[in-house]
Amino acid sequence: MLSLISLYRCCVSSQTASQRVARSGIAASLLALLALSLSGCAVGSLGNSGADNRYESAIVDAAVVTPRNVRTLQPLPEGDVVTVVTWVGASKHYCQAEGACEITVGATPIWVSLPTEIQLICRSWGLSGDALRNRLEQLLGLPPNSPPSYRKVAFVELAAPRSNIARPCLGVHSTDDGRPQCALRADGSQDQIELRIVNDQMAYAYVVGDSGAPGYPFTRLGYTYDWGSNTDGASGHYGVSEFIVLPGSKISVLRSLPTDEYCSHAN
Repeated sequence: MLSLISLYRCCVSSQTASQRVARSGIAASLLALLALSLSGCAVGSLGNSGADNRYESAIVDAAVVTPRNVRTLQPLPEGDVVTVVTWVGASKHYCQAEGACEITVGATPIWVSLPTEIQLICRSWGLSGDALRNRLEQLLGLPPNSPPSYRKVAFVELAAPRSNIARPCLGVHSTDDGRPQCALRADGSQDQIELRIVNDQMAYAYVVGDSGAPGYPFTRLGYTYDWGSNTDGASGHYGVSEFIVLPGSKISVLRSLPTDEYCSHAN
């Protein structure tokens, strides 16, 4: 526990004036992590299944990052407008009727990934039905055993302005070959709105044993935590590169397809 307190003090003392917007979110996240330590990281408190235990272990693992967790991420495609995809439940309807429409993102950002990456992965599994849904939940860092009303049923492709798409991390830099990576700490490369979103997510995600919210293995390094992955190799628990479409963005809804259809080779 003392090491966690020292970590918090280090984070606070090293911040510049432009980075202090992240302080409250970081504090909340570390306090949540302290709570996990005090409880002995009581994995399994949400349920008795192996999936529940594994998911809670993933949250604890994702809450503390090290340099080895940094991954090279997928770059955004070229162009002023980028096609992205989000996975939604049956109650989520962006358009009043079937077909394309224009919408404005509300106060909550839309979490998205790149269609090319997610389709390449999910098509390679050869799964369908519940087996496909379960594996996608793992890939995207979502909780298992959700009530039917909360389960995802369709992929929705969106066209969003490139300038309104951000990576959910504390800072972004490029490798020597121009590939993006997220920073371990706030480094001034993200604006204050993006930092606030990331730190709010950290505080919300790093919770286990709360019946009101499942918690999430949020990496804050620009990729989803694949808690179904059994590898500790170079890819680790990398799922897919993730992005957020910022609140207030004006975007186009292109199409919506059922999960099985989106991950089939026929599409």
